[in-house]
Amino acid sequence: MTLKTQIASDLTSFFNTDEFAENITYTAVGQSAATIPAIVMRDSPLQEPYVRSSENAVCEIIVKVSDVATPQHGDTFTLGDGEIWEFDPTNGVVYQDDNILHILLERRWD
Repeated sequence: MTLKTQIASDLTSFFNTDEFAENITYTAVGQSAATIPAIVMRDSPLQEPYVRSSENAVCEIIVKVSDVATPQHGDTFTLGDGEIWEFDPTNGVVYQDDNILHILLERRWD
């Protein structure tokens, strides 16, 4: 088994909500909401500590490409705590491969 094959196989564990992931609601622009598993990292380490505040909060998620193929401005992600986050078009996709997307989100203040 190659490393690439092993990593793809391990995604089942990473996206298991009894292990690392949590269910979130993803709503793509013009589409119906869908519940998907995601690895959620609040208070992003990519954001400098001196600019963190409730007005510019940032969150990172890792999702499967099969669940969120092409994120775009206006797509929303509702986390388990009820907070609504939006795809950050400025920073967007931090990392992508055949299986996963690492996405930066910004807090949506409605």
